[in-house]
Amino acid sequence: GVIVINGGGKGLGYAMYQGLKSALSFNPDIIISCDADGQIDLNEIPNFLKPIEDDQADMVIGSRFLKSDSVMYKYRMINRLGVIILAKILSSFIGKKITDSHGGMRAMRTNVVRELEMLGTHTYVQETIIDASEKGFRILEIPSIWKKRHSGGSKVVSSIPTYIFYTLPILFIRSKRH
Repeated sequence: GVIVINGGGKGLGYAMYQGLKSALSFNPDIIISCDADGQIDLNEIPNFLKPIEDDQADMVIGSRFLKSDSVMYKYRMINRLGVIILAKILSSFIGKKITDSHGGMRAMRTNVVRELEMLGTHTYVQETIIDASEKGFRILEIPSIWKKRHSGGSKVVSSIPTYIFYTLPILFIRSKRH
């Protein structure tokens, strides 16, 4: 019963964008995106749905830093530093404090996805937040647990210079400060 959308090898951001847009064809009320590396707890899905169902938010994003015991593995300081920097950049763009620029799960009303526009092929996590904010959608960040990854490794961490090369120009353009 699974439908697979091939991202064509153009980057995670592009693949997520295609997947989100394809999900609209099923006429859902809410769309949830989540990483598939085993780090998120699928039992948290109701926590992401409730603020939307209660009309408190249009997009709900997870943060592993809102509660001190949310990261269930040894988290490298270099990774934390990168997330802090990106979260501060995002916060300045949207005028609202964000603590985690890379939450592994998020829920969105379909109109957020319908209106979503992205420039980059690797900047899904940041651009969806910026785009939703620019369009006046209400964003809520909630605590979320991050479990130890079962297999594989982060492509972001394996090549931080490459990630910066793809991310910063797009964020600079999205900031409208160019």
